[in-house]
Amino acid sequence: MDAVEEVSPADSSGQARFAAAERKIVGASLGVAHGNSEEAHKLAEDFSGRMKVLRELMFTEGEDRIIEITDGEFITYCELHEDRCAFLVHVPAYRDFKGEAKEQLASLAWQTAQRVVEETLEEGDQLGIGMKGTFLYGSVMVGSVGSETPTSSSKEKDLLIGFFPDEVPDLESEEEP
Repeated sequence: MDAVEEVSPADSSGQARFAAAERKIVGASLGVAHGNSEEAHKLAEDFSGRMKVLRELMFTEGEDRIIEITDGEFITYCELHEDRCAFLVHVPAYRDFKGEAKEQLASLAWQTAQRVVEETLEEGDQLGIGMKGTFLYGSVMVGSVGSETPTSSSKEKDLLIGFFPDEVPDLESEEEP
């Protein structure tokens, strides 16, 4: 499992928990999958692996990077709750994806997330994905489980804050982000 990053009780707001989760996907040194529970960790691992395979099958390699902070992995954090799930994903070499390729990657991520959560969540539950490069989000999608397309799509990470509640129910079974 991944290392647990401590969030003090004074900093247990959704915003602080979201920021802590973002720090988990900065590099590959702590692993490729993280989550707020064991089940979330498994979903993150599944999502990360599927996205890596899809990228290898569907996209040509960009320029070689001298420094690759994720070793070519889709570093993923999953925040899972009874009626919602969000994936924060560091996309390797995201800045190399332009226009249509970036849109295709976002569409594949949405479809992949749908498949990954289909046995965990119910149709109509909330689903969110934030895809980012080294510094910025390039695609943030929010919608429902079972929906072919997200209901909201932008580059604004604030769409994902609602997936990180201020209080985490049952702290014993969940890891802090």
